[in-house]
Amino acid sequence: MSFIRKIKKESGTYLAEVEGYREDGKVKQRVIKYLGKEINGKIVKKVDSTSIKVKHVKQSIDILCIKNIIELLKLNLIEDKNILALVYSQLLENRSINKLEEWFRFTEIPDVLGIREITSTELYNSINNFKDVNFEKIETDLHTIFSNLETEKTCAIIDVTDTYFEGDSRTEKPRKGKDGKVCKHAQFGLAVTLKHGFPILHNTYQGNLSDINIFKDMTLKLKEKGFDSVIVDRGMTSEENLDIILTEEMTIIAGIRKNERLYKDYISQIKREEIFSLKNRVVLKNTKVYTNSFDYKKGKLIIVYNPEIELAKREEAFDKKIEEDKGYGYSLIYHNTKLSDEIAVKK
Repeated sequence: MSFIRKIKKESGTYLAEVEGYREDGKVKQRVIKYLGKEINGKIVKKVDSTSIKVKHVKQSIDILCIKNIIELLKLNLIEDKNILALVYSQLLENRSINKLEEWFRFTEIPDVLGIREITSTELYNSINNFKDVNFEKIETDLHTIFSNLETEKTCAIIDVTDTYFEGDSRTEKPRKGKDGKVCKHAQFGLAVTLKHGFPILHNTYQGNLSDINIFKDMTLKLKEKGFDSVIVDRGMTSEENLDIILTEEMTIIAGIRKNERLYKDYISQIKREEIFSLKNRVVLKNTKVYTNSFDYKKGKLIIVYNPEIELAKREEAFDKKIEEDKGYGYSLIYHNTKLSDEIAVKK
């Protein structure tokens, strides 16, 4: 008759089914099978690895990571769970919506969101529900969270992108694009924090509004949120915008468009053999540039010389048989910060 026996070893207490038998007049025991290990007074059964069969595999670990981040950012408070499903899919998979339905079945996303099934129809419908999401509250919550994580809490980077679209849900007028196609056009402004690139402000604008005007709107909104410094590219700057920055007592690092006046007054004063020297070199991530600066509008106008760009532009001019530009290889950056020119260029 068999019974359960505990076998104590250095690695723990094990359980086995044993039976007694007599041999040469002595009572002995033989192990029929090992049952597992005793942990905290409970039996943890041993499972034969050869008996394990995989029924299905689901994408899991990266989804759980995103779930934790979403909860940290309080985005789980969005009522339409299909919107969150789109967030997961855009972070993990580069597919169109009509190809996501099958993919969701092989992920933990429906379980994480508490949705029995995610269909293409529901995903398309959720896009319409974006207009009901209180993004102003989301951005306020994000700003509060990011303020506890960022060391440079008052500096934001602003950029603008645009897109052409079909449909009649917006009132934008058609515009002619670079490819010659005439279609409706919208622009999107986004501001992110300097250190980690956290999004803190976004807005949608008419397609015919210039980046310069978008800069004015976003800068004043950032000022209201407590930001006093911005970094922008040359498409968003103008003399008027720099004056606005100075009036609002903000600081800026900005690319500046070259024009005849700036070339005559500043770039033409630079001698290549002087700027192209070790003392003026600034090592960036993918290239090296050389700088010099002038006092300008209560700040500094940095002349940036990139010999690689000059060479590429001159070769292009030779190939196309066009007149060369005297400013090849030179670009301009303005800043009114207390940073050195080198650090301003790097930022």
